Amino acid sequence: MSLAQEVNKLLDEMLSVQKQMAELNELESNTELNNTETGAPVTKDFVLNKGQEQLVQIETELNKLTNNGKNCRDLFTNQYYVNNLLMDKAISKANAESDESVANKIMKELQDGQEEHRTQER
Repeated sequence: MSLAQEVNKLLDEMLSVQKQMAELNELESNTELNNTETGAPVTKDFVLNKGQEQLVQIETELNKLTNNGKNCRDLFTNQYYVNNLLMDKAISKANAESDESVANKIMKELQDGQEEHRTQER
């Protein structure tokens, strides 16, 4: 895996953890949560602290990988960058599949609504 791909992977992980933490912050403080590994009940603060630890770990890995940012100058702004066609195809396929699933869901809801409407008319 190239340096840019490794950095992107870590940045994606960081964004995922931050998104999960933001969702947790929206919950009320007395919300019951369970540890995914043990099933034991945990507090919201405990989960947020674990998320913060994950962010620190990812940041440490990024700093190690990039030598504190010294190894990644112009990593994503390189004028000689050659587009990764395989990655583009994979992303395009994933987007098409998600668009198709959304369309299928909408069609199913419309069909269910029509069937419900017909039964109400009878």
